[in-house]
Amino acid sequence: MLKATVSMGKSNAEPFFFVPGANGKFAIVSDDENIEPRYVERANLLSVIATENTVHNRLLHGFITNYRDFRSAEKCVELRSFPALVKHYSFKKRMPRCGGALLMSGASALRVRTKLFKDMGDKKAQRLLQDESEKARHRSNQKLPVISTDDFSKDSSLPFVIECRNFYNYYHFTTESMIYLQMYRDYALSGDIHFLTGGTSEVQPYLLRAVEDFYPDLFDKVSFLTGGTRYKKAIIPFNTNHLYHCSDSTVMKDIEEGAGFSNNLKDGDLRPETTENYRWIFRNSRDEYIQRHRDDVLKRTYVHEGSRYVYVSRKQGASRQRSVVGEDALIEMLSRYGFDVVQFENMTPLQQASLCHSVDILVSAHGAGFTNMLYGKPGSSFIELSHLQTARHRFGDFNMHASASGVNYTHFFADHDVGESDEVPNLHHEGHAGISISERVLQKLELFIASLVQKDEQKKFFSRIEGLRRKEDHATLISVINLDTLRSAVCPRTVGFLAEAYEKTEMTQEALKAYSTLVSLVPYRADLWAKVLELAEALADEQTVSWALEMSESYRRARWMRWCRTEHGAIAIQG
Repeated sequence: MLKATVSMGKSNAEPFFFVPGANGKFAIVSDDENIEPRYVERANLLSVIATENTVHNRLLHGFITNYRDFRSAEKCVELRSFPALVKHYSFKKRMPRCGGALLMSGASALRVRTKLFKDMGDKKAQRLLQDESEKARHRSNQKLPVISTDDFSKDSSLPFVIECRNFYNYYHFTTESMIYLQMYRDYALSGDIHFLTGGTSEVQPYLLRAVEDFYPDLFDKVSFLTGGTRYKKAIIPFNTNHLYHCSDSTVMKDIEEGAGFSNNLKDGDLRPETTENYRWIFRNSRDEYIQRHRDDVLKRTYVHEGSRYVYVSRKQGASRQRSVVGEDALIEMLSRYGFDVVQFENMTPLQQASLCHSVDILVSAHGAGFTNMLYGKPGSSFIELSHLQTARHRFGDFNMHASASGVNYTHFFADHDVGESDEVPNLHHEGHAGISISERVLQKLELFIASLVQKDEQKKFFSRIEGLRRKEDHATLISVINLDTLRSAVCPRTVGFLAEAYEKTEMTQEALKAYSTLVSLVPYRADLWAKVLELAEALADEQTVSWALEMSESYRRARWMRWCRTEHGAIAIQG
């Protein structure tokens, strides 16, 4: 258990966290001393809320609205990373320390925070974090120690020590650890490479194969170590994300206005060391070595032979969780649009990367395999099947991968595989819930796929419908639409034309039914709720009037979605 030995409020207390520059035990390797973050293109995030659970539907609309209004940014902050020469470095019980104080860097900083909150309690841990970071920001000798590459050359053969969450999760290993092998190359390091974790599990073969596939020249230098380790002197990868909270603008310039954070954040607002501020930066940033790793891996990939449309299924028995209920029907539907079915478990990491860089559309359930979106080609579509539990606990995990690759990253929200309960499964107690794809949810996914695959056919269909509408040939329009069982069921634009035609031919009951279907598809449209109310009142349908009044109000905050709907029906999430 971590115990805070720091004396709160006393300026002469020993620091609980290691502060680069406070002593001679740390120096980054750089020739220009420039540690300023860069601003790059953000992830292109889209959402399709297809869940049939009405409670979850409202919650997801609220979640996406909150993300857009309070958690997004106009640019992705690319944070700099450097090799750091450290003295008296240790790693024990998952905690990296330098000179005995906790060293906060990269993803390990989040794990340190998590353990602090678990061991000390929320209030005490938060106070410690804020007090320590504030003291660090107000140091009189704010300067990050730097050593030139020439001066560093005599130490380049020291062990290169990389912290890992564990030795089995492909997402964490790739995103937080393996990317720094490219740093090893960039700075011409020559020592042994030590991947460290506090766990006791054996390294999984696919992680070994990933190193061998992507860094074959370094494979023989790599060791995977568990348990406690100490180094009198070593080299570590140092990411500047946590440094932002422990420094002022003389060390790292403010990022809030440059990145265009939502909610009108001003420069310096994210400096305080709070959990929310940390997460805010995490969701809208990436390590520069995410991009450098991608660029090098793509030099090794090849053109994958096969369909440009792919569904990634899970090998039976590969995971006890995250089943896809209705997968047979899903695969049958996708096969009609030319999709191949693959399983990443049967492919090497290089084969997975090559596949992802070759495809135009990839569909898969949420999971570590989505890390391969990092290798996708710009403009391709990666569609993640998930649900409300994933949104609450894992939303944003792959933003950095989508930002680096330039793909269109769509969150397709279906239902949990727990029946009709309105309760959201507890991730920490019950694990990852599986995904349930009902017939209607499948129709919504098919419509989205068709809009991507059959653009010419879709254009012809709407050209014909709009022509009939201009001619006011309502009878033919109604007939043509009703013959198209997919669009007449789940396409808002089509159902809108149908409802309008029914209304103009004074088929009021049919019009009300069509408008009711329409608002179930686009519940953020206040004008359509008004139309439902008008028709329901004309028919003296008090039940529908009551329903429409309640639902219209519950979706009020999501009305912005009307102006953020893309041509293929997804909602562009970020403002």
